[in-house]
Amino acid sequence: HVLIRKSGKFAAYSDATVEGVVDRTILYIAQASFVPTNFNHSRGIVMNQLVRFMGLKSELYRPDASSYVQAVADVPLVSQPGFNPLQLQWPFDPESITIPLWAREKYRLTQYCPARNDADIGAGQRVGLLTKWDTVKLNTMYCPERTIEADPTRGPCVFCSLIVSRNMKRGTPTITGPSPATHVAPARFIQVNPTVLDFHGKAGEVLDRKIQLTNSVHGRIAWRVLTNAPTRYVISPSKGFLGPTESLQVNVMLIDGAKYHHRHRFIVQGKAAPGEDTDRKTIWKETPAPTPLQSIRVKTVSAPLDSKNGTPTSSCSTNSSAPSTPTSQSDVSENGSVEEPKSHGVHSTKIDELTDKVRTAVDKKQQEVCRLVAVVNEVKMLEVELDRETQAVQELSERIKLGEAQFSALSEKERQMKGEIEHLRKAIPANIRAGNQHVAEN
Repeated sequence: HVLIRKSGKFAAYSDATVEGVVDRTILYIAQASFVPTNFNHSRGIVMNQLVRFMGLKSELYRPDASSYVQAVADVPLVSQPGFNPLQLQWPFDPESITIPLWAREKYRLTQYCPARNDADIGAGQRVGLLTKWDTVKLNTMYCPERTIEADPTRGPCVFCSLIVSRNMKRGTPTITGPSPATHVAPARFIQVNPTVLDFHGKAGEVLDRKIQLTNSVHGRIAWRVLTNAPTRYVISPSKGFLGPTESLQVNVMLIDGAKYHHRHRFIVQGKAAPGEDTDRKTIWKETPAPTPLQSIRVKTVSAPLDSKNGTPTSSCSTNSSAPSTPTSQSDVSENGSVEEPKSHGVHSTKIDELTDKVRTAVDKKQQEVCRLVAVVNEVKMLEVELDRETQAVQELSERIKLGEAQFSALSEKERQMKGEIEHLRKAIPANIRAGNQHVAEN
């Protein structure tokens, strides 16, 4: 059974003890939960602590929360909680009862929550009710058979976890992500020029390009440059700070012109940097509370850029007589008709065997990935259990210290009482003798 008590110092912590054959859990609810005059608010705060005791963490501190909400004011910093993977497999819920009352004033939704407004942030705790997705996440943890009709693609926010599906016909993976329906004005901290870099060169040639960064706000900012090909490029410097209206040139060097690929990209990010932040590395470490961040994409091309408009020039004219490239499915004849692909002859059997081997290898790799994901999820669940046990040990240590203090106080009280009893014991015979003498005299 569960015994619920009020606490003036703690919020939703448990004290599990075993008394004979009865398993008793004491759950402490913060005294501040009963202070609000609005009954719905008070009920929402209490319910938040109850679901937190059941393992549901605050949606604001999810690892992917910064994709859905951005802080527009100072928010309290808390340590990153350990999330149950079963909660993270469902979409972010801005109305969740785990989001506090004050969040609506300090956060704004991004374009990935087109179905909700900023006023809906923390609505569950304001009305004192669980949302649909609160119940789905709790049922996933305790009653998974009740979540068979829940569809993660129909949540209040776009589910940004990448869904990887393999096209069996082509044998190539395809990745589908969110397609935002609305636009939210992003934060602007930094200006980047240019936004297209030309890496047109020969094999073995070192190509050196420059990016101009300018602080566009009146405060100090932190910046960094990222790339999806870190082994091909040398970026110097790659991160740092800029004062108000300050500018800086970043050198981007391609080690070998033959190593260029048209998918190479760069991301320039900027965010506000308080004066006390001096380490350019630690400032980019993940923080529990999301902060406004600007990201600018810098594309790359392999053709020389037009000096007038900065666009890639083409060496092919519209009247080029070069033969067109055949399609992947069939060849195009001179009169425009589609011809059937030619047979590979004696090599067709070998090609089929190699294709089967490739598909088998891909399937095996996918199974290994699934097993690895399962192991990671199990490790995360063990971490959650370890956190709970650690908290229980700490609470038990506090109770032991309290018991020792009470025992010391009782021992001192016992010593004082024994002294008083001994004093009374000595005083009683003297009183008796004095009374007997008085009677004899009478």
